[in-house]
Amino acid sequence: AKGWRSVTKRGAGHHVTQTNADYEYLCTDFLYRKMVTGIAVITAPSLEAHGPFVTHPGEEFVHVLAGSIVIATEFYAPLALETGDSLQFDSMTPHAIFSAGTDGARILFSLTDPRW
Repeated sequence: AKGWRSVTKRGAGHHVTQTNADYEYLCTDFLYRKMVTGIAVITAPSLEAHGPFVTHPGEEFVHVLAGSIVIATEFYAPLALETGDSLQFDSMTPHAIFSAGTDGARILFSLTDPRW
């Protein structure tokens, strides 16, 4: 589609709560988008609390809005990211994101929609 747009008003995203984070998916009304974007509050305080690594097709982008996180992957040493730091990676790499602090962290994320 050409010329499309999608808007999410503050706090009106699609909310999903999992054991490792609370997700607010943004701009979900347009069904044929090529990327999924949202805000997540990372609540898992460790890799053990996060659970097993995840993997999915495409790419993923993470930007830390508040707090600090650790991104653990199968092939690299755990990477700590602070407020203002960003990372983009191949999301087929087994990975897990957890909070580096006791108060959790808030991130902006964007990933390739696995349907495409």
